Amino acid sequence: MDGTGADFTRLWTCTRGKMLEQKRFDDPEVGPVSLRMQAFGVPAAPGQELVV
Repeated sequence: MDGTGADFTRLWTCTRGKMLEQKRFDDPEVGPVSLRMQAFGVPAAPGQELVV
C-alpha cells in the first residue's frame, strides 16, 4: 500500500491526531534519551492507538 492509493486515503482519513508529546528517559546504559511521538486514535478500532 502506498500513500497515493485509494485504500491508503480511505484508511488514513479514519485517523485523528490525539497528542503530540516528548518523553525523556535516563537509561543507565546509554544515558539520556529523548523521544518525540504522536498518537492517533483509530475510530474503526475503539481503544486502539497508532503511535508514531
